[in-house]
Amino acid sequence: MVRIGRMADGIAITPRPLFDYRRMFLLTDEELIAGPILDCPAGASPFGAQVRARGRTVTSVDPVYVSSREEILDRVRLNLTGAPEWLAAHAHYRRDQATNQVEQQPEHPGG
Repeated sequence: MVRIGRMADGIAITPRPLFDYRRMFLLTDEELIAGPILDCPAGASPFGAQVRARGRTVTSVDPVYVSSREEILDRVRLNLTGAPEWLAAHAHYRRDQATNQVEQQPEHPGG
């Protein structure tokens, strides 16, 4: 569970575009073309809309979708406001771009 600032329910709802998904999950053009894709939890991500705009098939689902549009936007705004604090507190972690693994940097053992 990712905690950012004073988030509701302790789970971040962030807007991540196709570019970020490609980097996080090492998605290739072939995988995007192969579809269909299930984006779950999709949160406030434009990923699904961006893939559909390219003529591909994606279904975006998230438990937060029972909330109103304004409630979701409020949570996203709250999460983004707290993001700098969270990033500073977790700066000793890095994602290896080749393996997509999150590792703790050696100069910060145990914390």
